[in-house]
Amino acid sequence: MYTFEGLEIEAQKAKNLKELFGSWKKAHHAEENPEKTLPICPISKEYPGFDAFRNFFYPDGYLCEKKYNKILIICRVSNVIEDIDRQECGENFWMREKQKDTGKYWTFIEKALFCLPGKNNAAFCAFMNLNKRGGFAGHTPNQFKQYAIKYRCFIKKEIELLGPKYVICGGVYDTIKNLLPNYVEGVMDCGHPSRGFHLKKITDAVGNIMNIPGLWQKQSWF
Repeated sequence: MYTFEGLEIEAQKAKNLKELFGSWKKAHHAEENPEKTLPICPISKEYPGFDAFRNFFYPDGYLCEKKYNKILIICRVSNVIEDIDRQECGENFWMREKQKDTGKYWTFIEKALFCLPGKNNAAFCAFMNLNKRGGFAGHTPNQFKQYAIKYRCFIKKEIELLGPKYVICGGVYDTIKNLLPNYVEGVMDCGHPSRGFHLKKITDAVGNIMNIPGLWQKQSWF
């Protein structure tokens, strides 16, 4: 029988996302006191009322691995309210499906990419949610924080495996700023995508403010 601590060690040995996600998914099941990290419904103020939710797992990663442009978008958690309602975990990669529409999340990414050097195709980025269990449309900060702390080594390992040059943070800058490899050249601190694109700052991997030529002129176009 595996333990959460044993799965943390196993995750550090992962050679690819498939191996990492295998350990991460099992960690959801092995986690003791999962109510500390489970999201609360913003309407009922209660946890999802079925045991299987603790085992929900939504993988993410490359949108197109063969053409990966070394740009990683990091957000909080997928809104899986429909799966919660039917008490069944879906198999979809949420952001990959978002390419099919022109909604606010895809617009957020395109505007963020516009601020980076060169011409960058959103379809060739990688995307990850820190909380792989999924949740509701509303944000439950305490549970999200506890999840990010509990699964810190898994989150850090995924970032390492994706090996980004630039990281775009959708409301998670303070959560992941100490988990980034030193080779990351730029980190964009943006607000949550649901509120539109708002760039607070761009730093290097250790938090030093960066000045990318032409950045502020580009922002004035939005």
